[in-house]
Amino acid sequence: SVPLSFNLIFLDYKSIHRRKYRLQILDFQWLKSLDRRGSMSKQILIVLGILLIFGCADVSKENQLQTGCSGDSESTPENVYVAPAPTPAPTPLSSVVKITAGGTGRLAHTCALLSNGTAKCWGINDFGQLGDGTTSSRNSPVNFDSGVSSVIDIDAGLRRTCAVLADGTVKCWGYDAANVFASGNVSSTTHTYSGFDNETKIDIGSYSACTLKDNSSRCWGRTSGTYSNVLQTVAGTEHICNLKSDKTVSCYGNNPNGEINSTNISNASSISSNGQHTCAVIESGTVECWGLNFQGQLGDGTHQNTSSKEVMNLGSVTKIDTSYYHSCAILSDQTVKCWGMNTSGQLGHGFQSPGNASDQYETASTVIDINGAIDIAVSDSHSCALLSNQTVKCWGDNEYGQLGNKNNNDSLSPVTVILN
Repeated sequence: SVPLSFNLIFLDYKSIHRRKYRLQILDFQWLKSLDRRGSMSKQILIVLGILLIFGCADVSKENQLQTGCSGDSESTPENVYVAPAPTPAPTPLSSVVKITAGGTGRLAHTCALLSNGTAKCWGINDFGQLGDGTTSSRNSPVNFDSGVSSVIDIDAGLRRTCAVLADGTVKCWGYDAANVFASGNVSSTTHTYSGFDNETKIDIGSYSACTLKDNSSRCWGRTSGTYSNVLQTVAGTEHICNLKSDKTVSCYGNNPNGEINSTNISNASSISSNGQHTCAVIESGTVECWGLNFQGQLGDGTHQNTSSKEVMNLGSVTKIDTSYYHSCAILSDQTVKCWGMNTSGQLGHGFQSPGNASDQYETASTVIDINGAIDIAVSDSHSCALLSNQTVKCWGDNEYGQLGNKNNNDSLSPVTVILN
């Protein structure tokens, strides 16, 4: 006779037809009532069970087999749980070869240059600085308008963005893009600057911009000039600095906080300037900074403005980027350290600091969850790292979507920039 109870595991035929393979378990305890003292053979009971299964069997929440048919052998059992379709995984921004960040305070945006010569931007767009032909802020990357392609360099500044194209021309958009950073005009469409050809690099500050061509640079705006025998030119608020061919650094412009006091720098491999301080990476792997230091952005353990001083607690550095209030560097092991203001979590330590200067980080400390960094970009209130897999992670303030992760929530630790 049939055992008092047994379970049969099977795949619901309707689910197989729909390619939804749900495993169900039926309890045949009720079949024992059909066995009248052995008068019904095991074979008959098994056949009956199979007929019920492939007919119109339904399973309740208690796994008890129910009799009765709906009249439609193709119907789905009413009490069978159907799992919702899985949410597609976000698609990260990829194929990135350079990143840049700009803005003032929380009014920040970020841009990425891709390997195919296109570029994407995200964040605040009140002056059209994202280059998408609108003034709508975006919390995930958007394409430049159709007039911009074959980009070889890009830089984001104070509510504006500029790019150098493969033919050497210079295009800018955003705050005062069509003039010389003096009129306050808005240009949500791209403006092409005349008189530029064969340019290879661009760096824009608060009120000036500089391009590089054949070891010569020229700057326009509040601080202007032409310079020869240079490897790199960077623009701060109202000063500019040149990395010379002999690996020394020369700076020009306003000097209320020691912005141009770079006379002690030698054997420099790269420089970065934004706001009112500048930093240089030395070939030995150390970093020296000078200028304004009220938020500890020089990294020398003090809040005193000074001529060039070595950043403390760093290690061997390969690249650096600076904002008005903080600085970040990539180390030789491809980790990142930051120092300075941390009111929005822009240092990436996993927490934020009060707003007074005494609570900021005067020496460098490690950003969490960043490995394989090959490029770094910082604005006043957020920071981003380009990783060796050509994706981007950002952290800090996100009021206008400058972190690029499709929301506007600040993040004290790095989040991945995504497309959907």
